[in-house]
Amino acid sequence: MVEHVLDAVKQPQLIEVEPNLYVLRFESMKYVSADIALQRLLEQEVVKPGGTVVDSSSGIYALSLAMAAHKHGVRAHIMASTTVDAVTSLQLESLGATVERVPPNGTLKLDQDERVRRVHRYLEKNPDAHWMQQYHDPVHYLGYDRLGRELLLPDNAQTVDLIGAVGSGASTKGLRDGIGLNRECVCHAIQPFGSVTFGASNVPDDDMIIAGIGSAIQFDNVKHSIYETVDWISYKVAASATLRMYAEWGLFAGLSTGCGYLVAKNGFGHLRTPERPTVIVAPDTGHRYSSALVTVKDEVEGLVDRISPSRVYTPRDIILPWSRARIDEVEGEWDEFKNVVGD
Repeated sequence: MVEHVLDAVKQPQLIEVEPNLYVLRFESMKYVSADIALQRLLEQEVVKPGGTVVDSSSGIYALSLAMAAHKHGVRAHIMASTTVDAVTSLQLESLGATVERVPPNGTLKLDQDERVRRVHRYLEKNPDAHWMQQYHDPVHYLGYDRLGRELLLPDNAQTVDLIGAVGSGASTKGLRDGIGLNRECVCHAIQPFGSVTFGASNVPDDDMIIAGIGSAIQFDNVKHSIYETVDWISYKVAASATLRMYAEWGLFAGLSTGCGYLVAKNGFGHLRTPERPTVIVAPDTGHRYSSALVTVKDEVEGLVDRISPSRVYTPRDIILPWSRARIDEVEGEWDEFKNVVGD
């Protein structure tokens, strides 16, 4: 029996969708991150009982932080993106969180920068509040690290290929650390075009909503050196792969999981053995943006059968609709991909 609903919904399911190929399916992955992070901060007395935590969010983390605050008896204040819908707003308010909506500023980078400025202003007026800094504070690794340690993989698995969207960097890094305690874990990154995280800011994909899987600003929690490969995938390719995943695996999840499906099927099939399984991270159920797939279904049908990734050796090689880089094939240093920021 669990004592709070958060304890029931934060646990993912490990599903073997094909021999030696697993999906780690979350209802929402940031539940576990926010819960364990806040628990640790309370233990360290960084956050006081009944105190206030604040952060900015495009929606999913906001709900996770509000649920964690409800569980642990603190207050949450959210600088919310305009993508936070009315249902999410109702949930946040029901959980006792206060929400400050930040008007759009024209680009994701300007939106993210403005939300951070609002956090700083809030802290000036409320100096006892604690800024959670989901993108920069390594405390957000802890929940994923714990899950990685507890993951019930086959006993003979010696190496695990972990495929996931990078986003804030916390999930793939934390899971890698936990899984890596008992075996080798190799990370493979999924990125949208337009994200600065791995140098694709100058290759826009206007259809893709990059918040959550990429970023318009640099995140300290992203540790570039842990990723052996990076796949940049466009919206239409991601949509085609996601729809194919629904049909083939019966798994309803979001676009980043569809990207994981594509990478696993077209990059690691020859490597998969009982000793080297692949795990795809499915961060949520995908309902938030799934209605957009209805409008492109006919257009993207079968697209995944007609394309393959373009090889990338320098950031200048990144092109739509699908590009792939390997750490052992790039020219120069891997770090060249992390500091390429658009004008």
